[in-house]
Amino acid sequence: MDGSILDSLWSLVTPREARAEIVATPPAQQALQQITATNKAHQGQYLYDTYQRILDRAQAHPAKVNVAPREGLMQSSMKAAGFYYPKPPQIRYDPQVEPEDLEQTLPHEMLHFLSEQTTKVPGEVEHALMRKLLGSDTTFLPQAAYQPGAFSPVEHSIINEWFGGPRDWPR
Repeated sequence: MDGSILDSLWSLVTPREARAEIVATPPAQQALQQITATNKAHQGQYLYDTYQRILDRAQAHPAKVNVAPREGLMQSSMKAAGFYYPKPPQIRYDPQVEPEDLEQTLPHEMLHFLSEQTTKVPGEVEHALMRKLLGSDTTFLPQAAYQPGAFSPVEHSIINEWFGGPRDWPR
């Protein structure tokens, strides 16, 4: 191990790891490693840094979330690439979607997990905050140099709960 972020994530998501909070199947581990590698390659860009913060926070949370592929999600009425199921906490994603779509899908679903574990705000509130925090709640636009507008005190409080404490978010 050379101490890279990718190595760190690999050691955290392996099911054998005693302190792992994200428990992932081998295909999901590969997807998470790819997301981390992409985030690292674009470090310093708001969206990639925020997606990495989401992954890091989900990993650090004391509750466990299982991540695994599930065929056929894209055929659902919502055409979603992934879903979060709260009981027990699990994220399922369609392994047939493009890797670029998973770069947004898995962190998006992990925000649902973090919300369920902390603020338990309604789904509409989660999605409204995701749109503001990430520029979209459905599509990742990596080419866009997105920067969020100012957050209200209530939004700020919810986001800080999701991320486990104060962060330097726009006010």
